[in-house]
Amino acid sequence: MMRAEGRRQRAESESARRATVRGFGRLRLSVLTLLTLSALLVTPLRAGPTQEDFFKSMQRTREIHAPRLPSLPASFDPTPFVIAAAGLLLLLLVLMAMRQNRTARKPAAPLRSPRKLGREVAKRISLKSREWRQVKAAADQQACASPLTLLLCPSLLTKATQDPDARLDRKILGDVARKLVTDER
Repeated sequence: MMRAEGRRQRAESESARRATVRGFGRLRLSVLTLLTLSALLVTPLRAGPTQEDFFKSMQRTREIHAPRLPSLPASFDPTPFVIAAAGLLLLLLVLMAMRQNRTARKPAAPLRSPRKLGREVAKRISLKSREWRQVKAAADQQACASPLTLLLCPSLLTKATQDPDARLDRKILGDVARKLVTDER
């Protein structure tokens, strides 16, 4: 029985200790709440300067330290200036686009005339006029429709230079054949 009584006493003392701890916890909570409420109530009483006070102070400082600048009239409207600036910017962009289009090379128009096409090809492979004349003469002797056929088909050009009946300058045609070979590489 003694043991049971000892257990009971220990349990009672333990519950009493817990009650006092709970009491301190409640006390702490109430003190913290009281401090928080008092801080919230006191804060508006010691508030700093208002917005109006701040602006008045800034105005006084500016009057003391800054030189007087001419002020704009009350009827000043910046809208026309903004519109004019936007118009100038737009005009500048259009002029830049026009300049860019002007400097861009237009693709060459297709050449529908065989004579013009022949001259253009002769310019591109840097044929001299006497070389072009020899190519035209060789095309006539080979019964080709155009001298371009000889330039595009090196075997025909070689055949024209080796023809014994031809009244052609073989040296010039050989130079033309070399130009074609070096241009291809």
